[in-house]
Amino acid sequence: SSDFNLGGRAYAKLAVMKSQSDRCFSDADCNLLFGELKLHNLIEKALQYGSKDAWTLSECGRILRYTDLEKAISLLEKSLAIKRHSTTLHHLGLCYELKAKQKAKYEAKRGQHRYGSNIKQKSLRFQSEIHESIEKRCAVQNIIYNRDDPCVLRAIDYYRQAIDMLYVNSPARFSLGLLLKKCERFEDALRQFDQIIDLNSRKDGTSSKQSGEKQEYLFTMTDSYEQAGLCLLELA
Repeated sequence: SSDFNLGGRAYAKLAVMKSQSDRCFSDADCNLLFGELKLHNLIEKALQYGSKDAWTLSECGRILRYTDLEKAISLLEKSLAIKRHSTTLHHLGLCYELKAKQKAKYEAKRGQHRYGSNIKQKSLRFQSEIHESIEKRCAVQNIIYNRDDPCVLRAIDYYRQAIDMLYVNSPARFSLGLLLKKCERFEDALRQFDQIIDLNSRKDGTSSKQSGEKQEYLFTMTDSYEQAGLCLLELA
């Protein structure tokens, strides 16, 4: 059983490398490392060997988030059923946030279509095609999520579970802050960003809730300052 788990983890590691190969490796290196194996082949192999290994399931679910969202959710949930882990909870939250994002984009596009139809009906032809294109891009980039959307609520719940399990999980806290900000819950979002700044500012690298546990995610510090500032601008 342990040998199978190790085999699953090995293929999962290769799948992670393959998913990042465009950024990290040349074509020659990719051919040398992976041969004709595609990403889905590596994931299939990982699951063949590590179907009962929480780590393998979690890694495969994380990789599949942008290519097969439903399968990603299924794998992450199976991983949690075997062993709860803060990182897995975080990635499950990211999956549900992505579902909420897809829904919000669809609703935004529908709204743009209705808006465009009304313009035509009223014969308001003074808007140029370039202006309309810019408006559409801005609308997609500044999507506001419905705070009562079940996917949003599930994402928030998973982020909070991840933080409760590991108080110094700054990536999960940052994801929570961003999602709350997208729901226009600026005060709640600001609290999350301020908490990250506080955790990262401690000289001993410990949190007030879990003394002695090192803060590992310093890379969110600058982003948290930026997002906190944006929240303050909205609240001003």
